[in-house]
Amino acid sequence: MILKNPPKQLCIIIIYTLFFGFYKTQAQSEERYITKMHDSLVGKQGLAINNGYYHTNPYPIQNGKHRYYSSDSPIKASVLYENQYYYDIDIKYDLYQDNLVYKPSAESGNVGIELIQQNVDAFTINNKKFVNLGKKVSPMITFIKGYYEENLKGNNFSFYIKHHKDRREIVNGTRTYNEFEDNNDYYIYRNDTYYKIASKSDLVALFPDLKKKINDLYSQNKSLEKENKYLFYDDLIHKINSLLETNHP
Repeated sequence: MILKNPPKQLCIIIIYTLFFGFYKTQAQSEERYITKMHDSLVGKQGLAINNGYYHTNPYPIQNGKHRYYSSDSPIKASVLYENQYYYDIDIKYDLYQDNLVYKPSAESGNVGIELIQQNVDAFTINNKKFVNLGKKVSPMITFIKGYYEENLKGNNFSFYIKHHKDRREIVNGTRTYNEFEDNNDYYIYRNDTYYKIASKSDLVALFPDLKKKINDLYSQNKSLEKENKYLFYDDLIHKINSLLETNHP
């Protein structure tokens, strides 16, 4: 039987099936293209990623010290949500409350949707990969929650950064403003255990054979440690990993 006026949804399914059948043997770039084509055909309002809560920001700021990662404007990102990849979508990462905020379209104005954290497996923003470690670890590990930057995944250990911002109120005359400051935590995953890294002694305890080298690295980068701990630990941990890879390939 031939339908003279097939339903719109059936047309969408047929078109998507044709595209998928044609490209399914291609590499990852083609898979990404198909995903974006599917999203376009179905319409953003029909995507599962639209399920969430409206995001509000009741904190007026000054000096540009906002609560978000990198920018308080949406940034293009890729998100793995309910086992479905969404590419080049507009995202804001709220570091104050550890929420990923999705902006469906330009027409939505300032309205954003807080994605259900339990449904987010990973996302990439500004070429940095973040994973939802809270979904992977045992419920017994209560200090690991939410999203972490997967900064390094090596043969000897993995290095994760918990991005976070603290809020403080600033009174200016009759008005109250807010400032948000970085307060990140750093973790090394080794031998099936997560170790918080907050000092030189923490690293020496984990890598006693590298004690002298770790002391040297701290001495060489004292100013960077005070000015930008993120860059300090990023550089330090990668150097430690390189030493371990060289000595124990």
